[in-house]
Amino acid sequence: MMQRELETAGDYLLEQEEKTNKANRTALDLLNKLKEADEEIEQLKQYIILLRSQMHQYVPVKGDAVDEALADYINSAPDKKDMKVMFVRLNPGVYQFGSKKICIKVEQGKIHIRVGGGYMHIQEFLDQYTTVELEKSIREGIDPMGGEKSPMRVPGLKNQNSSPSARMAGTTDRSQSPKKLLHRVNASPTPGNKNGQWNVEQKRISTK
Repeated sequence: MMQRELETAGDYLLEQEEKTNKANRTALDLLNKLKEADEEIEQLKQYIILLRSQMHQYVPVKGDAVDEALADYINSAPDKKDMKVMFVRLNPGVYQFGSKKICIKVEQGKIHIRVGGGYMHIQEFLDQYTTVELEKSIREGIDPMGGEKSPMRVPGLKNQNSSPSARMAGTTDRSQSPKKLLHRVNASPTPGNKNGQWNVEQKRISTK
């Protein structure tokens, strides 16, 4: 009689161990899939940011020849995402570029920026000062794209009250990551506990 009970108990333990192992394998597979989904979402976020950066256009002040020339230059750039610091118009010919207040003029169709006692072509200016001013803006907590004063807009889109970088950041922050689901899986009970069965919450997640 005792021998039979021991055999029955042994079979039961083996059965529960097999169920536990199977559940653990299922949980591991689910975790891997969620991690892959998390990586795909991050890639999609970056792609959306890239697309939005290509959609934004520099909108000039009508009738301002310097601002219109600046708009033509920026909007015709091969890759506008390289414009990490934006020119913000303060007055005719006077702009804010990061922490620098600069004067811009147009001669013979070319844009020149006053630096020190002379003038520098706009591309030369960007190559020399973009990184410097971007780092200053980050340190000082300033939006390098000009914040609400940014001239960058999506044509036809209304209520554009913040800069492209701020809108992109807001979109990214609102997206939820599957890492929260990973926490739910890790916190779920495993087979063999006092409930004696696989958590229903995990089954629902795995089917989504």
